[in-house]
Amino acid sequence: MLCDQDDVWLPEKIVKSYQKISSFCSSKPALVYCDLMIVNESLDLFSSSYFCYKKIPKTWDKHFIQLLQQNTVSGCAAIFNRALLEKATPIPDDAYMHDWWLALVAKAFGNLKLIDEPLIKYRQHANNSIGVKKRTLKRIDKQYQCFKSSMMKVEKQAKVFSKSFDVSPQTALGKDLVLISSMSALTPLQKVRLWCQRRLDRSHITGRIILLVYLLFSCK
Repeated sequence: MLCDQDDVWLPEKIVKSYQKISSFCSSKPALVYCDLMIVNESLDLFSSSYFCYKKIPKTWDKHFIQLLQQNTVSGCAAIFNRALLEKATPIPDDAYMHDWWLALVAKAFGNLKLIDEPLIKYRQHANNSIGVKKRTLKRIDKQYQCFKSSMMKVEKQAKVFSKSFDVSPQTALGKDLVLISSMSALTPLQKVRLWCQRRLDRSHITGRIILLVYLLFSCK
């Protein structure tokens, strides 16, 4: 299990996480993660659900192509088995985040499952390394610059994932990786078509709008 020192685990977090991951075949990579309560420095509740707060469907991780573009797994909410550790490590420098990388490997080669209840109080304060940021249309210019930087990392992560595991571009997994690793090289028409088909996607309408702007104005 991964943890952050300033978060608070509910008493049943370890037991429920262990029971869930124990139900999978131990020879395949597996990662189980839970929902989170969002709290402030004093543990006052902001939201009883990370997914509701971020407007992310709890089914987002069902499709590799979606998980490849937007992570849903917080490291502090995760438990994983040795098979995943051995498959996923060493984590390459071009992996966006370690928890995201672990989630992708589990999804691609084994099992990735959500416990649909919050088992941790995820503390938010001024010194969070990542934290939970809610997208709005305020300061859209700053958000867009952050989004551009993020998308370059997403493309790099897709490229290194394919290379690390020698994924054939002819497989469904390989086709997803080729698409995401070459987003910025697509023609504007291809980008719009894939955005309309929701092959290029975000979970929230604001994110979808920013993504479309990025796709139309980005280039190699």
